[in-house]
Amino acid sequence: MDTLLPVCIPWMYYQYVVLGTFLLPFIVTPIIRYFRKTSRKKKSISESYVWIIFVALIIIPAIIFLPNRHISLGTGTECQGVVIDQTSAVVNKSPSSDRNYVKVRLDGEETSFWYCMNKDSKPLGSKCTVYVKRGIFGMRYVKNVDFLVE
Repeated sequence: MDTLLPVCIPWMYYQYVVLGTFLLPFIVTPIIRYFRKTSRKKKSISESYVWIIFVALIIIPAIIFLPNRHISLGTGTECQGVVIDQTSAVVNKSPSSDRNYVKVRLDGEETSFWYCMNKDSKPLGSKCTVYVKRGIFGMRYVKNVDFLVE
């Protein structure tokens, strides 16, 4: 999901957003039933939410981002970038499963993205070369990031 968007989305927390959104109907529906008069027609708790959530969080990104990344148009360009932030995200409960992410801002643009470094990390201000390609939908995505040795 290294698509360059106008908004920098932290994709490393995407699984928590999906999980939280799927649990939302089970929290909201009892509250709505408490304040609303009961009706004779019974609906499933998740009937009205699950399909909308499934389409919005899984199907639409899969239709847009996957073909954009795997079907490229034209040649790529090289950009210079600098590390402006860093964080780590836990993959599972094992202490060795932490993945380090750095936020890279492209020079001369207001575009930034999160890049997974796995076990490594780079200090703030580190310079890098970013190889950017244009996908089928015209959106740019990051193909490769090479950090410069200082």
